[in-house]
Amino acid sequence: MTTVDIRIIFVIHIFLILLCAVVMVFLWWQNRKRFPEIGLWLADYILQFAAIIFITLRGILPDLISVILAHIIIISGTIMLYIGLGRYVGRESRQWHNYVMLIVFTIVHAYLTYVYPDIELRTVNSSLALIYIYSQCAWLMLRGVAPDLRPASRMTGIVFSLFCLVGVIQITVNLSLPRTNDLFVTGFVNLYAIITFQILFVALTFALFLMVSRRLS
Repeated sequence: MTTVDIRIIFVIHIFLILLCAVVMVFLWWQNRKRFPEIGLWLADYILQFAAIIFITLRGILPDLISVILAHIIIISGTIMLYIGLGRYVGRESRQWHNYVMLIVFTIVHAYLTYVYPDIELRTVNSSLALIYIYSQCAWLMLRGVAPDLRPASRMTGIVFSLFCLVGVIQITVNLSLPRTNDLFVTGFVNLYAIITFQILFVALTFALFLMVSRRLS
């Protein structure tokens, strides 16, 4: 798989996230008065869109933006999504543990970028951070909501659980890969992980849309 081929995958990812963001804009616009917390979901989609553009432009943009800032945006956006989900189901909680995790993640990511460059370990670091948040989202949607809301939130919880599963697989594989510091020469496994995340991101968008629709019904 060539660098050009993988960049095309990232470009496709950009357009998929853009499409999902448009769906989320409509969802927010139609329900902004009844469920203002959907604005946090939309903010996450906008941040994910910006982050993937920064990552795709790696080699053109400095590492501070395409590596450090891009992944901080991804993690921060996912935390915002979790906060929005908590407010949506009436289970809002303090987020100090997620903020501490974000600080630790940033320090480790900077270390693995400038002091000890290692893209596989950076991928592990990102996957661990996302699993940490996705697992909270999955538990919230599957067990944390009121019983009468669980039929509507179950599919969303399942999608978050699949995100966690893919993250665990990606960590396992990356710890066994030969070391390289080129994002676009990391093998088929990471390519398949990117494609799987694309599919799950689309699935999450429709799961959120259906969750709101079923609750309104």
